[in-house]
Amino acid sequence: MNIVGIGVFTQAQAAKFAVILPGTAFAEKDGTILNYENRAQKLKKAVNPLGQSKQLSEIFSIWTRPAQAAASHAMSSGASR
Repeated sequence: MNIVGIGVFTQAQAAKFAVILPGTAFAEKDGTILNYENRAQKLKKAVNPLGQSKQLSEIFSIWTRPAQAAASHAMSSGASR
């Protein structure tokens, strides 16, 4: 089974993956988290991501575009039959 890693890894961790996509680290993104007291904490990006690193939501969006296009094409070609 091939496993894809998304994010920032040590060499030992990276060795476990067949493919690694450059995801952003916590200091490279804005967001909100809930702390151990269940209080929201806002995070501000401290540094810009390196190279073509992307946030997880961006990576999933890119992955779903071909599937969305194929589904749309299948629906349109099926409707014309």
